[in-house]
Amino acid sequence: MRVRRSFPCFKDAPRALISLPGHCGPISIWMALKYFRVRHSAKRIIQSCKYTKKYGTFTIGAAVCLKEFGLEVALHTDIDRDPKTIERYLYRKADAIGIPIKPTISLKALLAEICNDTIAIVSFDTKEGFGHFSPLIGVRDNSLVLPLTDDQFMTKRSFIKGWNAPEICRQYVLIKRPSISDRYYPT
Repeated sequence: MRVRRSFPCFKDAPRALISLPGHCGPISIWMALKYFRVRHSAKRIIQSCKYTKKYGTFTIGAAVCLKEFGLEVALHTDIDRDPKTIERYLYRKADAIGIPIKPTISLKALLAEICNDTIAIVSFDTKEGFGHFSPLIGVRDNSLVLPLTDDQFMTKRSFIKGWNAPEICRQYVLIKRPSISDRYYPT
């Protein structure tokens, strides 16, 4: 799998996103929007994903936000046994705007889905035990390319450990640029 050299750098994100506590969700969304060349504003990203200081961003919030910006998305998740109130609201909104909620697939199958027109935003626990988001854009030398991590790479073994952590539910958003026939044009 080829790694894209043109993927946006998180250091170029707007200050309004970088300064947020727990900013990994909004910045991951910003990186995906920038990669797919979708016009956006930091304020709209924060509002659309339902970012809060207490929780940051939920994976379903990232999916809703990206869909509202016109990208084709699907949320993949194991069963969440304790969704927060805001998550339940976002799941209802996702259903209303047509976001498919699908079971998680293996990491190998997920990596097979990623190509130039498809990326993922993955949720995982860091080695310090904190929930974290990063775009997943490829594999290099048997490590995952996660541009919103300290080293921008993570071994598959470390990722799987964090992806299987309690409350993470192996969640990710699969993001595609919509085909022209899938775009909605008001009459």
